[in-house]
This record gives sequence, C-alpha cells and structure tokens, in this order.
Amino acid sequence: MSPSKKDGYIVKFVERKGQKSKLSSQAYEAIVELQSEKYVHVIDEETALQLDHNDKSLFVFSDFTSAAFNHCRELGCRIVSPLVVLHCLQQQRCVPKAEKPVYSMAMADVTISCTSLDKETRSDVMDLVELMGGRVYRDLNVSVTHLVAGEVGSKKYLVAASLSRPILLPSWVKACWEKCQDSLFQHSDLNVEEYQCPVLQGCTVCVTGLSTVHRKEVQRFCEQHGGRYTGQLRMNECTHLIVGEPSGQKYECARQWNVYCVSIHWLFDSIEKGFCQDESLYRVERGAEKSSRPNTSTPTGSGKSEPRDGASLLGLSHIANASMTVNDTALTTAMGSRLEVSDPIDAFDITVCQDDDLLDGCKLYLCGLSGKRLEKLRRLVNAAGGLRFNQPSEELTHVVMADLDPDIKNFLSKATHRPHVVTVQWLLDSLTRGRLLPEQGYFHPACLPPVPAPVDLLSTPAQRSRTPSAPPQGPGSGSGPAPGPVRDQKADDDLLSQYMNDDTTVVELPQEESRTTMKSSDMPSILTPGPAPAVAPPDPAQDSTLHETSQGGLFAGKRFLLVGFDLEAEAQLSQLVEGNSGKLLQSYLICTSWVDF
Repeated sequence: MSPSKKDGYIVKFVERKGQKSKLSSQAYEAIVELQSEKYVHVIDEETALQLDHNDKSLFVFSDFTSAAFNHCRELGCRIVSPLVVLHCLQQQRCVPKAEKPVYSMAMADVTISCTSLDKETRSDVMDLVELMGGRVYRDLNVSVTHLVAGEVGSKKYLVAASLSRPILLPSWVKACWEKCQDSLFQHSDLNVEEYQCPVLQGCTVCVTGLSTVHRKEVQRFCEQHGGRYTGQLRMNECTHLIVGEPSGQKYECARQWNVYCVSIHWLFDSIEKGFCQDESLYRVERGAEKSSRPNTSTPTGSGKSEPRDGASLLGLSHIANASMTVNDTALTTAMGSRLEVSDPIDAFDITVCQDDDLLDGCKLYLCGLSGKRLEKLRRLVNAAGGLRFNQPSEELTHVVMADLDPDIKNFLSKATHRPHVVTVQWLLDSLTRGRLLPEQGYFHPACLPPVPAPVDLLSTPAQRSRTPSAPPQGPGSGSGPAPGPVRDQKADDDLLSQYMNDDTTVVELPQEESRTTMKSSDMPSILTPGPAPAVAPPDPAQDSTLHETSQGGLFAGKRFLLVGFDLEAEAQLSQLVEGNSGKLLQSYLICTSWVDF
C-alpha cells in the first residue's frame, strides 16, 4: 500500500483509551514500514466521537460495536478493520473503497444474489457479505458467483443451476463470518459441499398411482435429499404430486391447488443432475401423460428433448369447472408468477399491510393451521387492528380456517349466532387490497353457510283460513256460493289494492268482549273499501297494540309480520317499515287476532 499523492491522506487507528489490540499493532507496524508515521495517527474513541464531518481519512476500528464506530459510520467515514489492512498489504491490493464498513476480506472476490429467503434472513446475509468485502446483487446476472437460496424451484435457482453457479444455504455465509473473526480467513478455505442447497430443499412430495415399491423409493429419496414425504395431499403444504396415472381425487385436487403434477422422472433426474429440475418439463396431464415425459426411464443422464412444449415455468394445467366442493376464489393462487413458495401465507409480504385499522371491529378466530404460518397470521391480524380470540365464542364475526377443524363444526351446530367461516385467502386478499372484501367469495367449502328456506307469507295458517266476507243475503237465502277461482282472485286484488291506492280508510277494532257476539254479516270487511264508520276516538287506556293512523308514511295503517329472515335482514326491514309509519307485529297471536277480525 503506497502513500497517497495528496498530503492530507491520513490513516487513523481508533482504539479504546489509546491502547492498540494485537491485530491493530501488527497493522500499524506494517503501514509504518511503507510510509511515514506522519500519515498514521492513533486516536481514542472520545476523540472520534467529537468528529462532526467526514475528513476523508481511513479509519481503522478493532471494535465494530462501539459508540465511536457507529458515530463514524453515520458520518459516512471510510472504515475498515486491522484484518483488512493486513490482507491488503499481504496480497498487494488496494483497500476497498466501500460505502459501508468492511471487517474482513474473506469474500473479497464473491458476488452473491439471494432467493427464497424471508426478509430478515435476506437482510442478515446481505449485511454479512458486505462486511466480509463481498458484493450483493438483487438481480441474478453473469457477474454473480454464488446464489444463496432458502429452498429450490425459483427462477433464480433454475438460471443459476443452468450457469453452474454454486447454490448454497444461508448457513454458509454465517460459517464464513464466524471463521474470519480473528484470522485472515478466505471463503475458499471452507468445504462448500457441506453447505450446498439440497436438491429437494423446501419440497413436500406426495404420490398417487404408484406401486408400494415406488412409494418407498420416493420416500427414501426425499429424506436423503432435503425434502419431505407425506402420504396425504394437503392444501398449502404439498408442493409436488408424483403421478403414476393422471386420475383420482389427489390428482384433481392437486390441479385445483396449483400443486406441481410431475412424473417420477422429475425426481430421478433432479437427484442425478444435482439440482431440482424445471417442473414444466415433467408435467403429467390427462390424455397427454405419455408425450409429456422425458425420454428416460431411470436416472441415467439422458437428455430431455420432448417436453419443451411447456409455455410456462409453472406448468399449470387448466382447472376444469368440475363438480368438486372447492372454492376456486379462495384456493387458487396467482397464476402469473413463479410458485417460489407454494404456501400463500409464507409468500405474503407483511409490509403490504399499511392500514392499522383495516380489521377494526372484526373479531376473528384462526384455526386449521399451526407453527410459523399461524404465528404470521396472528401478527397480521394484530397489525391490522383486529381482535383475535384463542377459542370459539358467540362474539366472533369471522372464523379464518385453513384445514378443517372438527371443533368448529361442533361449535357452529350449537351457536345461536353464526360467524362467517372463510378461508385464509380472504384475510390475505383483504390486507393486500386495503379493504374488507365480501365474504361470499371466500366461504370455506367445509362450512358453507346454510341456505335460508324461502318463506311464503301468503301461506301462513292464519291467511290460509282467511276468506273474504260475503255480502248479506236476503231472507231465506242459504249460505253464499262456495269460493271459486274468480272469487279468490278478486280477494287477492282487493288485498293488493290497499297498497296501491291512496285509501286512508281506517278500520277500528271492536272491543274485546264484543268480538264473540258479533255476527259475520255485521263485521266490517277489511278487503272491500267502504265509507269509514262513525266511531268514537279510541280510549288511550285501551290496548294500543294495533295503533291506527290516518296520515303518515307509505305504510300508514299497515301491519307487518317478519318471518324467516336472519337478524341483519330483519333489522333492516324493521327500520324500513317503522320509518314509513308501518307497524310490526311481534307474534303469531297478534297476527291471528288481526286476520280473524
């Protein structure tokens, strides 16, 4: 390292109380051997804390956690550790002009990119690589030397594999960081094979249509190469279905849930080539299963030439409108992007939820999932202002359910108030769009709401017994003619005319004790409008259940009985009737008395 042509170029060693560590002393002596001591200063942390600007010096810190280090970093100073100075002098290379502090040169020639990592892990990996002198690219290009992956299958993964780039786990970066703390360690000194991303990392494999021998073979391969085998196909859990014959319930559900339906050759070729193969080359479809297989029977390394007809990396098959009880809106994930993570909960970005009161007033119970997925949904509900219950309650407004929970069915069968039972996708879509979406498109297929039976108000027992009053007959005449179709039609027309004409005729009810002595011929007809009888004003002390009014709103003088509606609809109808001067009858007894009269 040669001195700068500018006289102002200074190297400042910042030490606690001016005492240099062993590595700092070695770096100081190595610099002094090459240039004058007037360009090398030693200052204590208190002096560094008093700086108010970046003086363009090179600061050498032994402690990257001190208050003085943080102060100089915020000023934008150029900071390295003694390990960087020793490495550059030994390798005869310039000290890196990085915008961020550099602690080690363990990854001086490394350029990484990341895929399939959660936000926190990605941030940690990027920070450690830059502290070790490496570079980080968000996009994968030819300059990238290593790909750090949390699991297989993404577009970056496939491109890096085709370019023969090492695909490593995040633990590789952390191992390098631990090794370079007190020595001139290089990433090449670490056995990289121990940190390679397994071929089936992040894959959950299920099979259908295979023999018992092949099933055990698939299970053994999955366990050996980082995957997981399951005998049951579960939504948002299984990522691949190995298909022997494209038929059966598993196959149909896998197509609905965007699970990769591949042949067993996908597994064999992935293991042989050392990286997970593109699923679109091995997809199995009904009627085309033979032509969609690569020309290989065992993992022998023969090329795949035939299945290039796949236009999408996803290999999504057409979802038929079958008669399965599947909520397509809730179960189908986005079809235009690569399925890096098959679980929409894991793929959901928490930063999307910006509205902290989106779920205000919602009382939710989460069920049918566990572990990290449940914990993530809990954080989402809390961040959006929702009230989360730990057990079913009558106060709930929503039950967000992934897999079927038997306890929920028992609760719903006994509950007097039924909450909305929706899938997880309703919650995720509402958070994404910033508003509560209608629940109708997201009802859980296992707990669909009951369909209310249509109620024919004209077929109640009281109205079925109601017949129009016959006009008085002359002496000697018998009873009136039997009601026929024409007479019934006339009665219906008269009934409807009450609501179509502006007739304000008021029919007063007789006293209770006189009802039993009145003859049918003396009873005023409520079906045939006529002149209003001259009656005295009603006594306020009498029963005011059927309060009459001669003026008011649209329903003045009308009585209504609401039957067969849910609570919300009944409340709206009640408000509408009473707001227009109508009267609500509270029981069948009142309705019967009114009709008999």
